[in-house]
Amino acid sequence: MTVMNHDPLADLEPEPTDAAPTNENPTSAPDPGPSPASDDSVAPPTPAEAAADETTIELGEALGIQEVAAAWNEWRPHLEHQGVPLPIDPGRLQEIDGTGLQLLCMLSRHRPLRWTTHSPLLHDAARLFGVSAALGLDTEGRP
Repeated sequence: MTVMNHDPLADLEPEPTDAAPTNENPTSAPDPGPSPASDDSVAPPTPAEAAADETTIELGEALGIQEVAAAWNEWRPHLEHQGVPLPIDPGRLQEIDGTGLQLLCMLSRHRPLRWTTHSPLLHDAARLFGVSAALGLDTEGRP
């Protein structure tokens, strides 16, 4: 039996946490929080920025463990315009596994997904893995 020795998600950047640091020393002064000059909020994209990123991501015929690293490197630039739906075309998809679904779920955490075509295979896989809602796929099998 062969055990996989490659982690396809190893190169992914960790997601920032919103949790406030804990104060381990209760006798120290409380943290005053961020200064007004360090506003970390993300401004919504302008209409021009949103229109500039209308590139449709085509899933191709397979989105599995062997394709995930290359797909992530190709799709990473599209995560910049948070809040703007990301068009994805699953029309040619013939094979998808849990790793491919994880990548799509990760994308959906950064931007809402807009499915341009219907893929029964994607709908069935998302339903079996319990991620239909996370991917914005309804139970009727329509994008």
